[in-house]
Amino acid sequence: MVSIIVCTYNDSEYLERSLKSCIDQDIDKEIILVDDCSTKPIINNVLKMIKRYSIKYIRHKKNEGLSAARNTGIKNSTRELIITLDADDYFYARSIKSLLINVEKDYDIFYGIITSGGKVVYPYMGEINREILMKDNPIFCSSLFRKSIWKKVGGYKVRNGPHYEDWNFWCRCYLGGAIFKYVDSLIYEHTERSDSMLRILDPKKEFYRAIATEEIREAKL
Repeated sequence: MVSIIVCTYNDSEYLERSLKSCIDQDIDKEIILVDDCSTKPIINNVLKMIKRYSIKYIRHKKNEGLSAARNTGIKNSTRELIITLDADDYFYARSIKSLLINVEKDYDIFYGIITSGGKVVYPYMGEINREILMKDNPIFCSSLFRKSIWKKVGGYKVRNGPHYEDWNFWCRCYLGGAIFKYVDSLIYEHTERSDSMLRILDPKKEFYRAIATEEIREAKL
């Protein structure tokens, strides 16, 4: 029913916890781990998990960035519903099921509550429209979406260097006709790191915000 795409790059110390949170989800699922050419080896416990739980493991021959890694995982998925997870984050118990029971045919993207340090940091619970998407990213990366909308918009946009890939993806999904649905349930815990992508982007935040929203700002709706 669901393909869970976990992307990693030198996150071995977090990966066991992340994968365990995927394995523990009480749903019909496949788990795909995409290694974006890490320079550090994967620890033995994770290698054992990959084998024991038949996790599909794909390694890039060169580092291509998070967008490319997610696209690789989704291209190799066999399910219509997709959810991604960064390797240093983890799902709450039964969180994906809480999204699944709220899946309706008229909606394409399903998102819930995100925590960091145990405190709620997301989401925006109102209607997601063009004005909201141009202002800020209203939802975080681990949201359930249909593979068909990913195909329709051409997947995650691959750029050189860091960027707000999730925000840009949601903007393009909206332009592609996607309808978002909020689910009042805890979904996952986001790990704050000093070397995180968001911290890297922050000094030039306005520049990267403009890149993330360029299509939706320029679109004539």
